[in-house]
Amino acid sequence: MANGITSVEMVSAMAQDLTAEADSGGHTDNRPALALLPTMLSLRDEFNQRFRYDEPLCVGLAGGIATPAAQQREVETRFLLASFEETWQQTRAFFLTRNIREVERAKRDPKHKMSLVFRSYLGQSSRWAITGEPNRKMDFQIWCGPSMGAFNQWVRGSLLKHPENRRVVDLALSLLVGASVSTRAG
Repeated sequence: MANGITSVEMVSAMAQDLTAEADSGGHTDNRPALALLPTMLSLRDEFNQRFRYDEPLCVGLAGGIATPAAQQREVETRFLLASFEETWQQTRAFFLTRNIREVERAKRDPKHKMSLVFRSYLGQSSRWAITGEPNRKMDFQIWCGPSMGAFNQWVRGSLLKHPENRRVVDLALSLLVGASVSTRAG
């Protein structure tokens, strides 16, 4: 830091462009470049206003781009746990019994085909949570609404804060006592 200006600011005062890199081999592996974009755009706007460049700064991202084949392999191995084609066949069979127009559209539009596969994955993720599918534990989707958040806020600071302490009888008793206290206070 010199004269209250950080080294980032010093470089930015002379910079023509801002670039961030991620997942390019080494210390940035498995870090998404896209997560940096909002921060980089904010810095660009701040520095453009602050330093009043003749030519506005541009923002670039490097690394983490990979190839479509590499991304497909990652989706297949980490999420689908099957090839895209196998998953499509299962998805297709589902939609053939429910809405054949979706399958017909998927034949013409590869993006729609992909979206149906992803919709299928999301749809199954709640079923995997309900059935406790062990090899899908990281994919569980548990639907809840604002009540769950309100409950978690309500039990904060109590023994019920930790899910392992939550038993049906204890929850019911706590809710009844809480309701009783609330109605008396009101």
